[in-house]
Amino acid sequence: MVLKIFRKLAPELEAPKGWSISRTAAELLEPHRALLHEIRQYAGVTDQVWDACYSPAYRNFATLVQSLPASEAHHHAEPGGLLRHGLEVSLEALRIRQGHLLPPGEPPEQINARQDIWTYCCAMGGLLHDAGKPLIDQQIILENGESWTLLSGPMKPGTVYRIRFRPNRAHRAHERATSLLANQILPQAGLLWIASDTEALLAWLAALGGDMENAGLLGSILSRADQRSVAQDLARGIPSQIADTRARPLSEVLLNGLRELLRSGALPINRPGAAAFLAGQDLWLVSKRVLDALREFLTRDGQGIPSRNDRLMDELQQHGLLIPHQGKAIWKCDIRLEDWNSTLTCLRMPAHFIWPDSEESPPDFKGTIVPASQDEAIEDSSESESRGDAKVNAPVLPDPSEDLPMPPLAEDSASAHQDEPVEIQESRGSDSDEHTHEGSRVEADQPPPKTNRGTGEKFVDWLRDQINNGTAKINTVDARIHVVPEGLVLVSPAIFRDYDAVNWRAVQRHFQRMKLHKKLPDETNIWTFRVEKDRKRSELKAYLIPKAEEKLGVRLPPPNKAVHLMELSDQAESHE
Repeated sequence: MVLKIFRKLAPELEAPKGWSISRTAAELLEPHRALLHEIRQYAGVTDQVWDACYSPAYRNFATLVQSLPASEAHHHAEPGGLLRHGLEVSLEALRIRQGHLLPPGEPPEQINARQDIWTYCCAMGGLLHDAGKPLIDQQIILENGESWTLLSGPMKPGTVYRIRFRPNRAHRAHERATSLLANQILPQAGLLWIASDTEALLAWLAALGGDMENAGLLGSILSRADQRSVAQDLARGIPSQIADTRARPLSEVLLNGLRELLRSGALPINRPGAAAFLAGQDLWLVSKRVLDALREFLTRDGQGIPSRNDRLMDELQQHGLLIPHQGKAIWKCDIRLEDWNSTLTCLRMPAHFIWPDSEESPPDFKGTIVPASQDEAIEDSSESESRGDAKVNAPVLPDPSEDLPMPPLAEDSASAHQDEPVEIQESRGSDSDEHTHEGSRVEADQPPPKTNRGTGEKFVDWLRDQINNGTAKINTVDARIHVVPEGLVLVSPAIFRDYDAVNWRAVQRHFQRMKLHKKLPDETNIWTFRVEKDRKRSELKAYLIPKAEEKLGVRLPPPNKAVHLMELSDQAESHE
């Protein structure tokens, strides 16, 4: 059936340069006909429900957001990007929803009775998730000079308008405004449908407000859908100079990421302890803090970028995006503001790369920035930090020699014991590792890398995010994480290598100090788990965290029926 969304298109109108003209829903949705067709298929509802609840919402959303972008310099930043992003996330949420039983934890008869409401929550949550951005992050100016807001209702077709991004917008503040627009986008029939299921309503409102913890599985579905849409858009890039390619230069990816972090307020500017300081035409970036945040931000969006800070600095410098100091990217600066002062290693970037329009840039830093003298050696700490800190904030590809829960080889195969876990023993007054498992040890001339305080907490934060946003593989054949009746299983050392391929031993040691895991009676840390499936057997060496949902703040799937904790008598034998 042809979707009852499109109507006869109005004649094409042209806007003055730098301005846009509001259009009808039919005109705005015409380029997205294929997307809407897929949404219709995945929704799986009758024509009557589609026409009453779904179709009006997509039309209303289109007429409200018009040709507004989803971001200033990141994903879906083109005119109409917000509409495309909303439709894509709506579709991806419906796709992901197919693999889950909703409402979660309910008996089959309840699922059958309420599943369509939860499907609608997935679709509408995806559509609305960024709807608050024009209300909070953008300023829409009409041709007569007046400002327009989404709360005023849709613009009349033919209205001429332009967009300006607010320079001091708060990061993720738009999430708190999204629910204000639900009544303008969803038809009354749709809102009443969601409200008829209190559990669905509360989860949906939590998700719209960015409270993914209380949104539960619905929040996880929407987060994953958003990530897919963002990653797909960033992967498309822009046409390069080589025909038939769509690769976006790394320097452009890095610069766009910096713009988004700085303009959104994710990286604070011009205050004590800030990540950046604007002085005239120069923007001084606190090197390690900014590069770490940039790498984490881009990695979270599914972009493959170098894991070392020196590589990122080289890329920025080679493309003329940094002002060098004696041929190097790093400057050492003494930065002062009233009673606060600090000596920091910084990157110096022309401010116009971040704010092409000087009127949109923040006010200058009210303190002083004094670079080191030209004859002073700047053997910067950030360079050594970047080489010794290859932390990756998302899993790297698994090494095929690492522990796998279901290897295709027989139980007695020697390869099943490759890359055995390292038992990190704590020694008082020393941070050195003593590896007792299988006789492994750290060479005396290879001290563990220095790590900042809070390394264990950062690993747990990463682990929590991976589980809650659905990125982590759990209970699968190549997973580092499994659920058993006794608790959460973290395959070692693979899970720590996924987090930090270089400093994983130090991360493991700091994790042990948090005492979240359960030790064996002999005070060792590594448990052995038996894996049995399809007549194949293998073993896992892993940490065991009891009551993980309470300790970590995560929601876990049911236990993996193929993974079993070995008896204590067998634990000792497995370590011999």
